[in-house]
Amino acid sequence: MIAIELEGAKEIEAKLRSLEKNTQKKIVRKAVREGSRPTHKAAKANALSYVGGSMGSLLSKNIVLRAAKKQRKGEYRVQVRTKGDVDEFVHITKDGKRHYIPSAIEYGHAFPGRGGHKGAPKDVPARPFFRSAFDTTKHRAVKLIEREALNRIYQYIRYGRMF
Repeated sequence: MIAIELEGAKEIEAKLRSLEKNTQKKIVRKAVREGSRPTHKAAKANALSYVGGSMGSLLSKNIVLRAAKKQRKGEYRVQVRTKGDVDEFVHITKDGKRHYIPSAIEYGHAFPGRGGHKGAPKDVPARPFFRSAFDTTKHRAVKLIEREALNRIYQYIRYGRMF
């Protein structure tokens, strides 16, 4: 899992602490979600360009932005991931082994049966479309989270509600 930890934003933290707990959660949740959108868009674009073909198109259509199921108190997590219920992403070999294709693309894999002699593995290099999306957008995501949180705090203070 790749994570961004926002620290040192004392102005945001001080203003958040002056609000109710439920309001704090709403502001942070919406800010983190907005901050994750550039990574989401980059992952979709990378799937099309790095992977290409019908698999790249299928990956791009099924990359989603979801709240993480397990979150600790005081944290809010958002995941950029593939949908879990896409049958085309699971490859079952003749001996019954199941392989998740997006993982094989992201991290690379050995490809048995293609090489010098039968069964000799041929390494297939990784095409890290998720990792590169995160690496290229993490600084923009942090700035966006900070800006969104401040904007939402000021909206709440000024109007008494969020839009």
